[in-house]
Amino acid sequence: MKPYKAPCFKPGNQIKKNFKGDPKKLEGHYARQLKHQENGLNDLTIGEYQANRKRFKDMKREGTGPAQADFRAKFSKKLEASLEKSYQDKMSPREAEKLSVKRADEIMSNLAALHDPDMSAGGADKVKRMGNSSVNSSIGPQWSSESKSRQGKSRVQLMDEQVEAAAKHYGPDAKLNIQLERCSVRK
Repeated sequence: MKPYKAPCFKPGNQIKKNFKGDPKKLEGHYARQLKHQENGLNDLTIGEYQANRKRFKDMKREGTGPAQADFRAKFSKKLEASLEKSYQDKMSPREAEKLSVKRADEIMSNLAALHDPDMSAGGADKVKRMGNSSVNSSIGPQWSSESKSRQGKSRVQLMDEQVEAAAKHYGPDAKLNIQLERCSVRK
């Protein structure tokens, strides 16, 4: 597939206002999640993308929870174990266990189980990693929202058109070649 540059993504004002910490960290989280989304897209063939998009359209969000819930539970347990181990040098095993559960819950409250790419953008219902939930909540809706620069169509509609055209030319086994980027900071 020839390279296709999707309309840029921009962190909304709400995420900027509510993000706790250095704005550079927010930009880092944002860039990282976009890069993982791009890599996930480009790991797909045209046929896989089209099948995943059809599956998502047919089921919407119904039935997508178990993979995320399972991944979150496993990740949380690993996090608790790691924290407990690091706390054991400084306190009793019982205190370490109690504190590790509390701290893991705090950390998990800011994390989302991520599909790369999002299911709405052609990803399968497979979760591979965790990421900042505010960033994920900022990127996710932008897939289906209208892009100001491109005929009033959403990013995913524009990608569907590009993939459909590429399917006719390259067939279902060709890899995607989609570029994602963050909008200019000045926009």
